Amino acid sequence: MKKLLRNLILALTIVAMCCLSSCGFLYDIITPTDSSSSSGSGGDDDFVYVDEPLDPEIPLLTDLSGGNSTYGYEYFANEERGEYKQAFYSAIDAVARDFEEGNKNAEYTNISGRTYAYIVGEVKNDYGLSVDEAISVWKTYRDDNPLAYWISTSVYYETTGTSIYLVTDSAYAKASDRNTKKERITKTMSRYVYEAGKYDTDYEKALCLHDLIISDVNYAYGGDGQPSNEPWAHNIIGVVEKRGVVCEGYARTYQLALNLAGVDNVFVTGTGGTGRDSGGHAWNLVNVDGGWYWVDPTWDDPTRTNNYTSDYPSYDYFMRTDTFLKDHTAHKPTGTNTDYLYGLPARAKSEYTNDGIWLAGEEIKSGDIAYARLRYDGAEVVNADKKYGGFLGLALQSRTLEVPDSVEYKNRRYAVVAVKADAFANRTDLTAVTLPSSIKRIRENAFYGCNNLVTLSVGVGLTHIYSGAFYGCNKLETVNYGGDADAFAAIRVDNGNEKFTDANAVYGT
Repeated sequence: MKKLLRNLILALTIVAMCCLSSCGFLYDIITPTDSSSSSGSGGDDDFVYVDEPLDPEIPLLTDLSGGNSTYGYEYFANEERGEYKQAFYSAIDAVARDFEEGNKNAEYTNISGRTYAYIVGEVKNDYGLSVDEAISVWKTYRDDNPLAYWISTSVYYETTGTSIYLVTDSAYAKASDRNTKKERITKTMSRYVYEAGKYDTDYEKALCLHDLIISDVNYAYGGDGQPSNEPWAHNIIGVVEKRGVVCEGYARTYQLALNLAGVDNVFVTGTGGTGRDSGGHAWNLVNVDGGWYWVDPTWDDPTRTNNYTSDYPSYDYFMRTDTFLKDHTAHKPTGTNTDYLYGLPARAKSEYTNDGIWLAGEEIKSGDIAYARLRYDGAEVVNADKKYGGFLGLALQSRTLEVPDSVEYKNRRYAVVAVKADAFANRTDLTAVTLPSSIKRIRENAFYGCNNLVTLSVGVGLTHIYSGAFYGCNKLETVNYGGDADAFAAIRVDNGNEKFTDANAVYGT
């Protein structure tokens, strides 16, 4: 390593990718006169990882290698001088594999007397590539390989173009730290693949993984209120450690999970937004039933723009056609340096349909209750009809609400697993509510202001009552619960549910 550094020419230049307010990438040239490099950051600071045991029913994955892609490598074959680009790509891969599989450490080293970095290794450009071409190959390697999360968003290169140097960040410089993170990646991906494996269709696998990632993390902001520029926020570690991520972290984790679940996909970089509000961004293309569709898990996470729970995504940017491009612009093969992106497959011309699947966000009605598929694991109660009578039929009639444990749609039965946020807010007609054991979640403000609700019956499946779900239910007297006191106490109850917690609990009913 010392010999390698002695051979570094003084004209060493750095290309760094930093975070934009839009959550994506910005490519800047930083010269050695800068006092430091972003590759020196990324320590874990005061972060404490909380281990969540893997369900014993879930088999632990033994091989993650299928999580990486070769799409970009294969695309080079279509380009002029593509064989040289592939050769340089393979040379990068060799250095990366030597570092990773050799359990090597990278030392934080002073370069040119001013700039510091954790140098992983030199990749010689023996193929006559220009500096722009070499960096575009380096970017493509990162875009293909989400498991190479430890490769920094900075690349050092000699201005003569004879070499580039892979660097890493402090949190990933030690082999022992990377081995620990590999265990966490394995555990998270084992859970994701197991959940996705419950479904027969690629659509539902893609839906499942989209929802799991969004439910596991919030969008990551720094102390200045801008998208985080921490390394973990830009790779899969932000998800597997549940620290939070920005666009790159969402898209790379989705890419990895889709690959491991056997769903064809492509990682995409470009810009998101329009006009002055646009900035660097990353998202995905997913192949379902022979058609390619756009998916942006970042923009489907409501925590990106407000403080609503991340447990439930939106589907505004899930499985979309090229109408998606009104506010997304992908990089192109004609782009240079870090603006390069391999060519993308042609997208489907029409929105996805499937006669055998209840699609995400689609609402139906069964009896007098409306439902929607608002998460992969089942149906959610949206609302129920009001009943009127009395003089001229204008008087709102008191009623009880009994929710079934499943609903049929398109010849399939779907478990009813949640009550939607605000579903019955200010429904003064409700006096009693019975929810089946299939219900796992009662979401924000679901029964807010139901001030005539007296009796609530819930089953043993309930795990989470979100903020304000029973706020203002001033007459709530009794909560009948199907399990015992210990199980009842284990239900997570968020703020604003004092009327629920103060009610008389009756167990085993």
